[in-house]
Amino acid sequence: MPKFYAVLLAGRVVGVKQLAAAIEAPGHVEIESLDQSLIGMLYEGGEFVPAPQEPEQITQISRLEFMDRFDKDLAGVFAAAKANPDVEVWVEKVKAASSIDLTDPRTVSGVQALETAGLIAVGRADEILATQ
Repeated sequence: MPKFYAVLLAGRVVGVKQLAAAIEAPGHVEIESLDQSLIGMLYEGGEFVPAPQEPEQITQISRLEFMDRFDKDLAGVFAAAKANPDVEVWVEKVKAASSIDLTDPRTVSGVQALETAGLIAVGRADEILATQ
């Protein structure tokens, strides 16, 4: 008669399997059936429990939401764009984007360059790029 096992890694079910015979092995808990819905659950106190939901990370925002993150620094960035072609190109790219990806290397490097140039305060780049 086949035996079914949940395979655990650090207390979380990472798989289920069917074996021809019973086994005693670390990271294996016998279950009643080949229940795929257990994958991702935690095994605590002899029971399978749902894992806590990870907070959703927001990486895509609108241009307006992005500009709002600059708060009072935005006027200084626009003023710098009139005098510095590199800043102007970056601002124009932001304006041309349909949305802003906070993890896109172009976004990250651009905001970090604004901080390095002193157009936004030290530490503001991380705040502006936060995905919460």
